[in-house]
Amino acid sequence: MTPPVTTPAGRLLGLADADGCPALFARWLPEADTNKDGFLDRAEIGADGGSLFAAIDTDRDGFLTPVEVGAYRDKAEAGAYRDRPAPRRPGGAQQGGSTPGGGPATAQGGGPQGGAPAGRRNMERRGIPDPIMAADTSLDFRVSQAEMAAKIDARFARLDTDGDGRLSVTELAVACPES
Repeated sequence: MTPPVTTPAGRLLGLADADGCPALFARWLPEADTNKDGFLDRAEIGADGGSLFAAIDTDRDGFLTPVEVGAYRDKAEAGAYRDRPAPRRPGGAQQGGSTPGGGPATAQGGGPQGGAPAGRRNMERRGIPDPIMAADTSLDFRVSQAEMAAKIDARFARLDTDGDGRLSVTELAVACPES
């Protein structure tokens, strides 16, 4: 199974294969590199995160929810996140299928057919933290713009291995998921 490759903001670039992840970053870098210097600085990474946030926040309330993230992914590339059905829990509820209040998911509160909340499908089953919902440091089942910006800054700092304040394709490739 090939894991999804995402930008530091969590934008899906595609699915990794044996040598495809660095190539995905190499194709994305010129798109995000607004000053065309061949590198991505914090402002460029932040702008990419801002445009992703705006694309996902369909109700324009300034927060990203699992439902909004799932709807965005359904449009972007549903196959990257839905490779197998959610395992069942005792009592019939699907794993991950509870609502933020603790009750079972319904067709309204969970994913399709009452499954796992849309924003958390399959990433958890792979042992990979969701790149967008992982920014939810307040643990209120939604991501604010400030939380997302802080997560992007932390990822940038981790990836900027030479400390020059900009990311190369080589540095971005460190974020390539293991198959």
